[in-house]
Amino acid sequence: MTDNHNTPHNSKDCALDDTDILVISYNMHGYNQGLIALKSLIDSKHPDIIMLQEHWLTPSNLYKFSHDIADYTAFGCSAMDNVVSTGPLRGRPFGGLMLLLNKKAVLPQGNRAMPQVFFSVEVRQQHSLQV
Repeated sequence: MTDNHNTPHNSKDCALDDTDILVISYNMHGYNQGLIALKSLIDSKHPDIIMLQEHWLTPSNLYKFSHDIADYTAFGCSAMDNVVSTGPLRGRPFGGLMLLLNKKAVLPQGNRAMPQVFFSVEVRQQHSLQV
């Protein structure tokens, strides 16, 4: 006899209903490297909210999320604001946070009131001295 109360559940065994929100966190290891896996994740899981780290995009390239992932609204920042504002980028890109909200999931449906969700992201700049 097995005790199902102590058995971990596989995520594919969990059925989501209309009140559940699927939130996924994903480290992209760079936008170009992580985009294919991100799109596959979206196609297979249809998450409501995706929290992304390490997209490595400069501020002028953040538009790529809205362009390449049109079913989601993108809110985020680049960790390289200070670096690229002082001249050409030297070394490899780093950091970056993005929050993607599924446009279909965040809109009110019927007479059901949608709860308000607030996100606060604090980005602390790490400084290093190059000698």
